Amino acid sequence: MSQLQSCSLNRTWVLKMSIFIVVLFGFGFWALFDAAYLYPSRGLGYASLKLRDFLASAESAGLLRADKIAFPDPKAELARLNDKHEDLANTARREGADARAAAMDLARREYLLALDVVWRLSPAEKPIGDFTQNTPGLPPVAHALFFTPATGEGIDQSTEPGKPARRDTLDPQKLLAQLRAYWASTPPATALSRWDLPVQWFFVLVGFAGGGYLLMLLLRCRAAARRITFDSDAQRLTLATGQSMTPADLRDIDKRLWHKFYATLITESGQEHKVDLLRYVPLEDWVLQMERTRFPERAAEQDKPDDNANDAPAPEADADEPAKAE
Repeated sequence: MSQLQSCSLNRTWVLKMSIFIVVLFGFGFWALFDAAYLYPSRGLGYASLKLRDFLASAESAGLLRADKIAFPDPKAELARLNDKHEDLANTARREGADARAAAMDLARREYLLALDVVWRLSPAEKPIGDFTQNTPGLPPVAHALFFTPATGEGIDQSTEPGKPARRDTLDPQKLLAQLRAYWASTPPATALSRWDLPVQWFFVLVGFAGGGYLLMLLLRCRAAARRITFDSDAQRLTLATGQSMTPADLRDIDKRLWHKFYATLITESGQEHKVDLLRYVPLEDWVLQMERTRFPERAAEQDKPDDNANDAPAPEADADEPAKAE
């Protein structure tokens, strides 16, 4: 009775692919955490420092007013300040009101550059710090500070246990006071490189794309393995593509890539079918069975013992052994 066998995946190969998939997806999630949360949080912290410096320079220039520090279009404002950067730097080296106003614009530019690095150059409100206020005898109050570039005003969002959140508007003077108090008790944030976020998102792409590709490859190979069958009686091999052949259909078996676990089955019609002997088992045994049937002389040559082993030279006599008398 004919016995139809089907392939399965090589367990060692599956284990290796599974390890690669876990490593790549783990790398992708780690990079995603950095790109979506850790780096933007660090960059916004540095921008908060620059906002404090900007407000302090506005105070020194006597221009700490909402209408003087607001910029409804941060991108256009940054472009304007970049065009005037050299002139502003030269003016800021002098004395007087114009120098203080130029220093204020330079500080504004530094704040906008810090936002640009983390891709937050928009009129929307920006988080600039959060802290918990502890008063003896009272429940702790969580504060979150924000700055709205379009209006030049700050927001203090406070939350007490069991009560709805409260949002209070801060004028520039109160906002500067809050920022000074906040950064007096908070370790200073470090600046991001302009390439930090793009590189992290590239790592996200590499991790998820690589892991996704290997996962799809594993699933495709698993489905293909079920379609590779072998009729042991007729020695009929059916490939995943649906092509079917017996030893009589073979013109040759190209084994030049055998050391890389590949073989090419060449049929009498000239078709070539490259088969993977590493991923699918026991495909290698089936190919060897077909080869022994179609090309018995090759099998005999492969099974022939190595004659060189019989031609090994006899051991030399010990030089110290006395010669036998004739």
